[in-house]
Amino acid sequence: RAGRVGVGSARWMGLVVASAVGGWGWAGTLFPRTTRVTARVTKITRHPAALEVEVQAHSDMPTFKAGQFQTLTVPALSSEPHPFSIAGGTGQTRRFGVGVSGDWTRALHRRLKVGDRIDLGAAQGRFSPPSGPNRKAALWLAGGVGITPFMAALEAMEPDPSAPPVTLIYGFRGADGAMGLHALRRHAARLPQLTLVAHDSTLIGRLTPVNLAAALKTLPKRCDLYMCGPEGLKDAARAAHAQAGKRGAVRDEAFDFRAALSLSDLGG
Repeated sequence: RAGRVGVGSARWMGLVVASAVGGWGWAGTLFPRTTRVTARVTKITRHPAALEVEVQAHSDMPTFKAGQFQTLTVPALSSEPHPFSIAGGTGQTRRFGVGVSGDWTRALHRRLKVGDRIDLGAAQGRFSPPSGPNRKAALWLAGGVGITPFMAALEAMEPDPSAPPVTLIYGFRGADGAMGLHALRRHAARLPQLTLVAHDSTLIGRLTPVNLAAALKTLPKRCDLYMCGPEGLKDAARAAHAQAGKRGAVRDEAFDFRAALSLSDLGG
């Protein structure tokens, strides 16, 4: 009869294969494969509202791109994974920046110690500030712990006076709250294409559209904008970028720690 597919026919086999592939993909969304690596804490730097953590595994970990994040599980605290941006690392090491923003991160800030076990998930995320010579000129904007993905990008960047310029504005509250500031200054000293603006709001007030517009004036018309920080700061940067008539991509990273994972990558 018309419309009937005979068992064993070529069409029947095609439907079976298509159904199997679809079922496999659907099952993968329900039960995603995870890559877990066990490491130990080797270094901790505590700030009033943040934590810098370095861990080391016994063997090389899977590679990561600057700007990606990994989930961290600390068995001494709980079995729940939490996502944090990768601040850098080599084959066997990783560095992370952790903002103190809830019960779990407060407990981590208080109780984590060198030697503790940490289980790391696979590197994920699409927020990747370009660090190679073929990128466009850019304004990088970080607020507080939002500096973390940019630290990894700067670690991967090579000195090149002919490369497109990057201006990094880092807003923080007080020297004690400036995560990785010494490392950022070292990068600024070795990278002629980088201009670092360290903005301490306790000394010169909050970052405003006026501050951001002044930084944008020094950059070419074709200028990308990468942001990681509070929503109000990012809104101000978007407005300043548009008002300055800049053309280029606008990229924004945001984590929802209480919902486990949520990453947005907005194009402009």
